[in-house]
Amino acid sequence: MGLSEDDLDELYFETGSYVQERSSKSKSVNQTKKKVKLKYDETLKLVKSRFPEIRKIDDLISDIKYKTISIPGQKGKYPADLKNENTNMFNSYKIYFKDINGQTILPLNNIEDVKLVHFLNEELEFKDCKVKIPIESTDSVVLLNQLRYDYQNCIGQLQSFLKSIRNNSNALSLYRDLING
Repeated sequence: MGLSEDDLDELYFETGSYVQERSSKSKSVNQTKKKVKLKYDETLKLVKSRFPEIRKIDDLISDIKYKTISIPGQKGKYPADLKNENTNMFNSYKIYFKDINGQTILPLNNIEDVKLVHFLNEELEFKDCKVKIPIESTDSVVLLNQLRYDYQNCIGQLQSFLKSIRNNSNALSLYRDLING
């Protein structure tokens, strides 16, 4: 190579120290990769940051009068005229929730409240929780339409996102916790 003996010794020393340094670094690095599964709370925080367009019920009814109702954990029996727009004569609707010990009755003032509770309880699976609903029927219609629109637009994206990050969390549970949280 045309190197002097001193240069050759220095080259040999540097290459030896380089090989030792690389070998010590490679031994300290863990060669196996672990896929970290996110817990439900961590997933909820991640989804909350990635989907700011999902609106909370509290934000939707912040400037209107509301009442808080408690939705029991059982399946409800709703009035037969749920699809009809006309109201009954007494403006009183009851939803019956049957359980082992008897039944719980949830009285509501208008059909729009019943539709809202039906959507929350049947489609979004709100059970054993307290929910704020508007007092006025027109506000209930607006809230129901906003919740349906958000749900239809976001649930598919949320499911795709969970699939892409290989997370087994239930998209409906995350969505429910986001809007009621």
